Amino acid sequence: MSSIKKLGNQIIIYGLGHFIARFINFILLPLYTHRFNPQDYGVITLVFAFIAFSSVLFTYGMDVAFMRFYGMEKRIKDKQMIFSTSFISILISTFFISGLYFYFSDKIASFTIGIQYENLIQLSVGILSFDALIALPKILLRLQDKPYHFIFLELSHVLLVLMLNIWWIGVKGFGIDYIFISNLIASGFVFVLSIPLVIKSFQLKFTIPRWNELIIFAVPYIPAGLANLLNELVDRYMIKWMVDENAVGLYSSSYKLGIFMLIVIMAFKFAWQPFYLKEADNKEAPILFAKVGTYFLLVTFFIFLSVSFFINDVVQIPIFGRTIINQNYWDSLNIIPVVLLAYIILGVFIIQLPGIYIKKKNVWIPALNGSAALINIIANIILIPLYGYKSAAVATLLSYSAMVILQYIIVKQFYPIKWEWERIMSIVLVTMILFFIWKWCNESFLIGIINIAIYPILFFIIPFFSSSEKKYIRSFLFIEN
Repeated sequence: MSSIKKLGNQIIIYGLGHFIARFINFILLPLYTHRFNPQDYGVITLVFAFIAFSSVLFTYGMDVAFMRFYGMEKRIKDKQMIFSTSFISILISTFFISGLYFYFSDKIASFTIGIQYENLIQLSVGILSFDALIALPKILLRLQDKPYHFIFLELSHVLLVLMLNIWWIGVKGFGIDYIFISNLIASGFVFVLSIPLVIKSFQLKFTIPRWNELIIFAVPYIPAGLANLLNELVDRYMIKWMVDENAVGLYSSSYKLGIFMLIVIMAFKFAWQPFYLKEADNKEAPILFAKVGTYFLLVTFFIFLSVSFFINDVVQIPIFGRTIINQNYWDSLNIIPVVLLAYIILGVFIIQLPGIYIKKKNVWIPALNGSAALINIIANIILIPLYGYKSAAVATLLSYSAMVILQYIIVKQFYPIKWEWERIMSIVLVTMILFFIWKWCNESFLIGIINIAIYPILFFIIPFFSSSEKKYIRSFLFIEN
């Protein structure tokens, strides 16, 4: 229980920091939806999607390989060698890849968002370059159990983006290109902040044997990362091609409200990866990981209900005479529960990753992400013409679900996690009952409050928690000394 408690503390720290960072970033959503029409917001979304796709090529899995080998290495000298070799590799590759991107920026723009937005692609190259150089220092902070330093870098980035956006977009009324100028300045600033950390951990040494080991582990994450982002973002491009940019803007604004679940998933991921690498030699690790999975689902389904019940009311709250989200974007809010479920399934995928990392079975990652992307594309092709752009969220949920089921079947062969199926089914059943009661009561605000209040109580009534867990919860809540 002590190791889970430590993981929980790390998740809380990362969660609070990530929540503050995401909330600051979330403030930009009202600014954008009131300043730009859905078509312009669709262009903004597509450029950020392009940046996300390209980041996979700029890091080419070296960040993942660095985390795995540095995290499981015991000797300090070898840790320094791993960092130095990885960072030099990223530094050299960033120089060449950014040069190619800039040279072909007109062709890239024509293929992705339109030739008239070539300048946005060029700005994106700068953002991608700085972000690639920041990637390893950020991972190093997580592996060294320095969440506060990590959060400081994250907050520095979003605060600078926020201030520049408020001035240039909100006050001066400039166009969408200043959104990306803001991000470029912020990424450059964070890179400068990370230089002392790089100097402290860096040695001017590059070993070919170590690089070969890293790159062999990293290469599968190039197609895996592209497939993963394809699965996450392809719906925006498919909506653009099959409907229009206006629909992209509507869909993306509501999808972004899934941030409440995404914050939890990312906080968990930040703490989870270093945790399971340290527990790799523990014989009881598969049981420990399964217990973590149960607690994860217990918390995330509570968040699912909370956001689903009240998001329609939250977005209509007036602030300084304006609602959080412009009324023109409200039509797509009903996709949010589906988005939240998709993020929960993604969290389960993250929970089942330790075996793949520990046993070096990462060749399965491209197959898993690729299958999910293929299912997503096929589902979008079928669903969007029949049910409209909102059905793209269902396609994402289906693809994530298929990916997790396939992952479970594969990982079970070499690193089975002892999932607590009875407790998991209890969580799912309670969540479904409370959700459909709320739906049956015409999404009543009062019923939502009642259901949220009784959710944790029900798990004390039904045989869910063990006596030791109940004792720990009571002591945590100061019910017992």
